[in-house]
Amino acid sequence: MSLRNKIIAVIGATVVGLIGGLHATSSNILSGSIQKAEERHTRQVVKQVLRIFEQNQQDFNSRFVDWSAWDETYRFIEDGNKDYIESNLIAETLANLKVNLVLYIDRSGRIVFGTGFDVKKRQRRPLSNELYQFPTSSHQFSVNHPLLVFSDSPNQQSGILLVKQGILQITSQPILTSKGTGPYRGTVIFGRYLDALAIKRLTRIVGSAVTIYRMDDDKMPADLQAMGKALTAERDYTQQPILVRSLSGRAIAGYTIIDDIYGKPALLLRVEVERNIYQVGQSSQRYLILSVLVVIPIFGGVTLLLVERLILSRIASLSAGVTRISKCSNLSERLSIGGNDELSRLADAINSMLAALEDSQRQQLESEQRYRAVIEQSSEGIFLFDAQTGRILEANTAFRQLLGYSDDILSLTIYDFIASDRESIHHNIQRILAEQHLLIGERCYRRRDGCLLEVEVSASLILSGGEQVLCAVVRDITSRKQVEQALRQAEAKYRQIFENAAQGIYQSSVEGRYISANTALAKLYGYRSGEELMANITNIGEQVYVDPNRYAKFVSAMHKYDTVSRFVSQVYRADRSTIWISETARAVYDTEGNLLYYEGTVEDVTERKIVAEALRFQQEESERLLLNILPGPIAARLQLAEDTIADSFADVSVLFADLVGFTQICAQMPPTQIVSLLNEIFSTFDNLAEEHGLEKIKTIGDAYMVAGGLPLPDTNHAEAVAEMALDMLEAIAKFTAKHGKFFSIRIGINTGPVVAGVIGIKRLIYDLWGDTVNIASRMESQGIPGCIQVTESTYQRLRDNYIFEQRGAIQVKGKGEMTTYLLIGKKVPMLASQLLEQEVPLV
Repeated sequence: MSLRNKIIAVIGATVVGLIGGLHATSSNILSGSIQKAEERHTRQVVKQVLRIFEQNQQDFNSRFVDWSAWDETYRFIEDGNKDYIESNLIAETLANLKVNLVLYIDRSGRIVFGTGFDVKKRQRRPLSNELYQFPTSSHQFSVNHPLLVFSDSPNQQSGILLVKQGILQITSQPILTSKGTGPYRGTVIFGRYLDALAIKRLTRIVGSAVTIYRMDDDKMPADLQAMGKALTAERDYTQQPILVRSLSGRAIAGYTIIDDIYGKPALLLRVEVERNIYQVGQSSQRYLILSVLVVIPIFGGVTLLLVERLILSRIASLSAGVTRISKCSNLSERLSIGGNDELSRLADAINSMLAALEDSQRQQLESEQRYRAVIEQSSEGIFLFDAQTGRILEANTAFRQLLGYSDDILSLTIYDFIASDRESIHHNIQRILAEQHLLIGERCYRRRDGCLLEVEVSASLILSGGEQVLCAVVRDITSRKQVEQALRQAEAKYRQIFENAAQGIYQSSVEGRYISANTALAKLYGYRSGEELMANITNIGEQVYVDPNRYAKFVSAMHKYDTVSRFVSQVYRADRSTIWISETARAVYDTEGNLLYYEGTVEDVTERKIVAEALRFQQEESERLLLNILPGPIAARLQLAEDTIADSFADVSVLFADLVGFTQICAQMPPTQIVSLLNEIFSTFDNLAEEHGLEKIKTIGDAYMVAGGLPLPDTNHAEAVAEMALDMLEAIAKFTAKHGKFFSIRIGINTGPVVAGVIGIKRLIYDLWGDTVNIASRMESQGIPGCIQVTESTYQRLRDNYIFEQRGAIQVKGKGEMTTYLLIGKKVPMLASQLLEQEVPLV
């Protein structure tokens, strides 16, 4: 063949190759771009569905805000008024709200009101554990149940909940006042099924087919189960993973997981989108290939003239580069072709393809490493074996350690360690091949050391290289078996404990008869055996309890709370003597919520009761004595074992009073009469202090000290002290008239900050310290007999309502010169004309 023909043949082959390369390159680039665009579009549609779903949940929440933050609901949760139910929770209201569940729960977790509702039939339905997964048998939630909302502000908790009947949309909100304030009194829960009509409405909104599958549905197709597992694995890296898969040439689907109200995967969301982008891309690709097929023949002649110079050498270089990469299988190498024409672009396209292949290979390797790491780190044993030969293909570390093998486990078959006959093993393999997934159940595996191990096995069929391979998951249940054995032994011990217990143990019917009673209870009540006790006592309320109403209270508490603890009562023994008992019991219900019987324990607390009464009497006497020594709030703090009681008060009025010339009076009277006289005077002062809400601090000889504004702050303390000072002068005048002897008193008052507290450990006294106290004492000691001397600070507080006379500046020890005032009396409202006529001097 001539060189020309060879060149023509080469050119022809090159043109064909070029067309093929352009086709492959364009297909790869367009397909990749189209795929990314499709995936991006599909993810946006899935996110739109999630936003609509979230908005629907928010609308559902907001619908019931007025129910939770409502004064009527706030009152109902406390008094359980049935008028609230009959007025607000009627069938028409529940149908308009389109709810299938209503629960009102108080702060302790007790269900005050709960009902199911059939919207179509407009009928209430009773709650059941199987339907709503709520503790309706005991009408009691745990206080830390995730559905309860503990808040003094309008917070909400919402989401979905999977129940046997379908998908339940839940909103849980705190019960507050209509103003949205606390304190929090409970939780109100509303639920509504997410039915097919809602899904159809969602499909109509987004314009794409929306399907929702339950994650706990064992009948979900295998491909969707695999997608659910893949999304669950992606949640380790992304908060809301979305996976996209092509279904056909006309449709593509996006998948994601929706969590339930507990934050656990609940629903698999699938959104099917039409592949409009893909169709446009396919059309563009066809037009591109057609254009190449038309253009190349037109320029073929020109190409033939230039091919030797511009193409052949470069094609040879390109071919050599491709061959080199193919032989070494190194996808990181790249082709280097100069120029800016089709050949260079072809080289660039090949380089792009190599980069894409390299990235794909890297991702595949990372994915394989990731899943292998998950399997290796699993706490359960996992192994693969050939379905035909039973040979072990792979085994994770947990499985090897479970059976005591290392890498030599790959030389075994399943018949070497499964402690069953071959026929049984073969039968199970055939069932797995037929059903593709099977929970085999409990089996015995033989460890390397020969000992048997109880395990639970599940297996499924997978394809590997066209061969049928079974994947088995093995869980060691030895500990569980041991626990079950221990439970059986514990049950046997329970009966022995019941009969030999030191405390009385019983079961009684709702009608008031003993169903069972142990020996300890019989002896406690004066009977020889439990049988004798049950034969003689036919009415617990009348024959056992000294106060028959006490048993009625016991039954009432059981109906209300389902349990009582330390219920103390006085009961009769067989010989009609009485003892005190402490009773702890609970109500027992069947699965349908019907009360079966009561069961509990009884303890003789007669001696404890006597001791407790004696201690209570002593404590009351101690408290009474303490309150006579210290102010009530201070005594309460002292009883709480507060180490140091010391408080600062920014604004307090302190009064000191001293009987003038009392020493001379004492010289003329016997001691008993002196004490009696002082007691009479100071008792009168004590009554005045109590009348004006003041705190007596102490008496020192014939001096008396009182303060206002502590230990509890009082804005009118200065007025109260002033009123008492005036009343003290009046009381002294009455003593003078009564006893026929002249009594006079000096009074000093100051207002300011003090420190108050109790110090020491013996003969406790509530006392005051500070400059305010010292100045008040100086006001008394340097005062005028029969007068009330006050400081500038006290004067400023009282000047608008009391009459004062300015005494002027006096020398006060330790303070220097101070301006003081004499309190004359309280101002009497008068007309201006009366003041002018009487010329009353006011300061």
